Amino acid sequence: MTTIWAGLSSGAIYVVAALGYNVVYMSSGIFNFAQAQLMMIGTFIAYVSGSVLGLPIVMNFLLAGAVCLVISVLVEYGAIRPVM
Repeated sequence: MTTIWAGLSSGAIYVVAALGYNVVYMSSGIFNFAQAQLMMIGTFIAYVSGSVLGLPIVMNFLLAGAVCLVISVLVEYGAIRPVM
C-alpha cells in the first residue's frame, strides 16, 4: 500500500509540473524551465520561515508564495519578454 501512495504522490507532482509547462507554453509560446527552481526556492523559504523564524504554517505558505511571485515576475520581465 505504501508503494501505491508513493507512486500516486510522485505522479501528482509530475502532473502539476506538466500542467505548469503547458500553461506557460500555451500562453506565451515559450518554454519556461524555471518551475523546478521556483518549487525548490518556495520549499526552502517555507522550511526556513517555519523552523528558523517560527512562523505559523499559513504565514509560511504566504511568504513562500510571495517570494516565488516576485522571482517569477523578475524572470518574466528579465528573460522571457525580451525573447518574445
